[in-house]
Amino acid sequence: MDMELQPVMLEGYREVLDASVTQEETLESIVPDTYPDIARIVSAVGRVYVRDCEAGEGTVRLTGTIQTTVFYIPEGEPQPKTLDVAIPFQCMKDHPALHPTSIVQANACVTFADARAVNPRKVVARAEVVVDLTAYELSTRELTCDVEGGPEGSLEKRLLTARDIVVTGVVEKPFLFSDLIRMPPSKGEIEHLMLCRPQLDVMEGKLIGRKLVVKGSVKLYVLYQCGDAPTSTCFELPFSQVLDMEQEAGDQGSQVDVRLKSVDCRLRDGELEVTVEACAQVVVRVEREVTLLSDVYSVSCRLDAQRAPCTMCTLAETGGTSQSVRHFYQTSVEAKQVLDSFAVVKEVTQRNGEHGSELAAQIQVHMLYLDEEGQLRGATDSVLVTCPYQVPQGCERKVHCRAMGDVSAAAVSGGIDLRFELEFRWLTTKEEELLCVNSVASAGNYDGPCSRPSLVIRRVDAGEQLWDVAKACGATIQDICTANELASETVPQSMVLLIPTKRV
Repeated sequence: MDMELQPVMLEGYREVLDASVTQEETLESIVPDTYPDIARIVSAVGRVYVRDCEAGEGTVRLTGTIQTTVFYIPEGEPQPKTLDVAIPFQCMKDHPALHPTSIVQANACVTFADARAVNPRKVVARAEVVVDLTAYELSTRELTCDVEGGPEGSLEKRLLTARDIVVTGVVEKPFLFSDLIRMPPSKGEIEHLMLCRPQLDVMEGKLIGRKLVVKGSVKLYVLYQCGDAPTSTCFELPFSQVLDMEQEAGDQGSQVDVRLKSVDCRLRDGELEVTVEACAQVVVRVEREVTLLSDVYSVSCRLDAQRAPCTMCTLAETGGTSQSVRHFYQTSVEAKQVLDSFAVVKEVTQRNGEHGSELAAQIQVHMLYLDEEGQLRGATDSVLVTCPYQVPQGCERKVHCRAMGDVSAAAVSGGIDLRFELEFRWLTTKEEELLCVNSVASAGNYDGPCSRPSLVIRRVDAGEQLWDVAKACGATIQDICTANELASETVPQSMVLLIPTKRV
């Protein structure tokens, strides 16, 4: 009896790496001849730009630059100056599942930056960077969706329609845009540009057919010298990009990120020329229906049907919550005005709290402010934020946390009052193992008519389904339902059935 299994090819990306790497970088830098000597260092602000991210055999390598702006008071001068130190860095992560064909997506942030003066003409800049790495590998698996052949009407097949949510696209698109910013008259003229700090905000990622529209903005927080004191302002540069997807599908927990590769901000004739180089990173998940041949037997002969487990992702849902954070930072001297403040997420962990499981986010808050005497000062503080966290049974979750929007910072008596929104987002997935036939062969005919009575009386054992009873007796489900006047295939435990043997 010739039988042929009908295969179905399932293609998708599987995640082979999800890791964070924290490392510290330092660089010794000489003060240029055109800059005055350093009397005292006030603070340092760092931002990171990821240039390249490549996978190799068993490893991934990321390169970039930590742009560190050092604020210092020059010798013999009252007003602060800035010195930019570009710290090149390289991050490597080993994993046996990585190959040159792996697609790696990366995001990075500077959680801490400072500097110290070795002498009036030399500084050592230091920064801590956290890099999040996720790698995907395109894979194809072959499953059985049906079987053909055998004597006509002899095969009984159990076909199962399964739900499978899979990553069908991992897409990157570099893009470049520029703008010319004119200062409003109310902000005053920029005499000297001290700091240009970018902040990305992805507002929308929407699938339309095979196109994914990404919209967002780059906020530029600008600190500059105007008159006798530093001042600050903010500009927003919107952007939109269209990415081509491999196939048209509905959205099931797709993720959209944008990483900065470089930001160039120059002062020319009182205006700011800004050029932003970025890379949009998209992971698309879609739902598909897959028909599997779960089991097969014959009513005319014995079959040897081998089954193997296959894993299906049956759930992929996005969720999350936002939390308002208020924190008081006590200053050593009275603060008069806050010029710049921002928050970055250093680490997110899961722990057991007083009321059950919770997420604990370690936040680093950075501040630049003027004291009552008009002197520039810098400060960094750590804030722990928690939120309730329960994972449904049998599910897994990937958690992402970020500070939303602006950090509101106001100078108050004794320190600085900080307020910001923290967003926890997660992707919940659930996997289920199903049995699928991977080989089938004839195991010989039944011994003869006498070995198979035309009617069998059979009790339904615990945990058995009608399929199991029919397969064990070499009968069909339809014949059993007809003989016992069953309206459905659901039968109660311990029920006695009349089973007519099928003769072919």
